[in-house]
Amino acid sequence: MANTIHNRFKAEGVRGTIDYVAGAAVKWMLLDNVTPWTQDPDDDFVDLGGANDPLDAEYAGTGYTGGFNGASRTVLASRTITQDDANDRAELDAADKTFSSIGSGSESINFLLIIDETGEAADTATDILASLDSNLPVTTNGGDVTFQFDAEGILQLT
Repeated sequence: MANTIHNRFKAEGVRGTIDYVAGAAVKWMLLDNVTPWTQDPDDDFVDLGGANDPLDAEYAGTGYTGGFNGASRTVLASRTITQDDANDRAELDAADKTFSSIGSGSESINFLLIIDETGEAADTATDILASLDSNLPVTTNGGDVTFQFDAEGILQLT
């Protein structure tokens, strides 16, 4: 698949209940290859209560602390939405992201999720905004992993 904006974000963004730019806890989440997750734009929440949800596939290697409000689930910096009339779309962007000293061994990063923990108390209510798989998987080796995003944004909404 390709980078995907999840359906819940499309609907709640239009309703104004999810704010990509102003949300206090719009964060990154890494998924690995140990517990496979099938990218599905119908998935609404990080913890769907099943065996194939993003929570089960969250990266568990060294240097990354996941889980609800985990230290490695960091807020996206410099979030913007730009109207691009020439290409008839909106472009969602944020600063490039580096995860320092991530894992070693056989794990790889298969997906980078954008999630929203704003106002929530658990992953059962943490919204999945988008799942990114461009330029992935990346095998971890204990060094830094940097995600550099296209100049035209992380995601394009048409």
